[in-house]
Amino acid sequence: MHGLVAGLQRIRASTIEREDSQVLFYVRLFRFVLKSNLLNTIESGVIDAELAGDSITVSYHLGTVRLCIVATVMIVVFAAFIDSPRLNLAQSAGIGLLGWLWLFGVNYLITLVRFRWFVKRCVREGFEDWSRLARTA
Repeated sequence: MHGLVAGLQRIRASTIEREDSQVLFYVRLFRFVLKSNLLNTIESGVIDAELAGDSITVSYHLGTVRLCIVATVMIVVFAAFIDSPRLNLAQSAGIGLLGWLWLFGVNYLITLVRFRWFVKRCVREGFEDWSRLARTA
């Protein structure tokens, strides 16, 4: 758990709470971070890490409502400027849907992959720190 909390602090989660086997975090809308920060597309999350014999089982839930709203607004604005007499309503809706799937869907998938790597790295670092402390004690 310590590795997950330290990792979330590194990427500047706004609020981090630890409850038993869970780490809950929240991200403010406006933060001074780089554009590539992992939490830019996430507003909250719960990470649950439990020992299962000789292994650690990690599951997580991420809140991405903000990403969905931003993608939807961007597509609606884009569609408002694409008023072509050659497109009927069904074609416009199809283009809008494809644009939304691209804008939201691809960002969502990238976020999931990056967050999975982040969790794996944090758990590994936390376990290595714990092993190092156990050997010196």
